[in-house]
Amino acid sequence: MPKYATHLASLGRGVTQWRTTALVLAGVCVLLAIAVLRLSGDRETVLIPWAVASAGKVIHIGGTSAGSQEYLQLLAQADLSALLDWQPQTVGDQISGFLARLSPQAYAQYNLDLRHDAEKYRKGNLSEAFYLHGMTFLPPNRIRAEGTLMRWAGGSKMLKTAVVYTLTYAPGASGFSITGLEVSKS
Repeated sequence: MPKYATHLASLGRGVTQWRTTALVLAGVCVLLAIAVLRLSGDRETVLIPWAVASAGKVIHIGGTSAGSQEYLQLLAQADLSALLDWQPQTVGDQISGFLARLSPQAYAQYNLDLRHDAEKYRKGNLSEAFYLHGMTFLPPNRIRAEGTLMRWAGGSKMLKTAVVYTLTYAPGASGFSITGLEVSKS
């Protein structure tokens, strides 16, 4: 009989110990979940456009002007590609992508004209390509791009001209947005 009572007491202590261990583990899991949620809300996210990421170059984003300069040049290259390299079937999507990169003030300034031009190019069966020759960083946040703009109607070339595009950027909460666009012939 004493062995049986000792065995029951031992089993009772084992159940109590397992319950205590399970409660402690549950408490640790709850604390870890709260810590993960708090830390994930404080994490900074940097979004890099696909055209910039696929350029095959290493880019650095940070407080240094050299990193910002290289990043802005790649960003300008992607933005100019969205604005200037299109086919009749893609011109609407390309222009919409460029408009999404504009600041609210620039969007209000360029939206109607660019959408009107896109529709005109689509109906006219026009294609366009911009061949970049060089880029220059103009402090604080301007990029000057020189190149050749070519346009085709159907299969025949109708325009070939040397142009300079100057994009002005402004940093914001979600990265750099375009605040100005200047076009001149070189």
